[in-house]
Amino acid sequence: MPTTIEKDKILSLLEVIQNGIVEENGITNLNLDYAKEIGLSNKGINNLQQALIETSANDLNEIESESKYLKRKY
Repeated sequence: MPTTIEKDKILSLLEVIQNGIVEENGITNLNLDYAKEIGLSNKGINNLQQALIETSANDLNEIESESKYLKRKY
């Protein structure tokens, strides 16, 4: 059964993906303060961190590019 996610939550997640993921010394990290400021819950932050662990740098770049497009669209 598909999960319904509120538009605001999706936009917050896209915002964090676009602006809250930083790469330092070849390591991708999530800016936790920024994620909380945008409104992600602790559970959402944990889920995003787990997804980052399992996502390649190329995939992250593609997601970031697509999130810019989606944000303009909505």
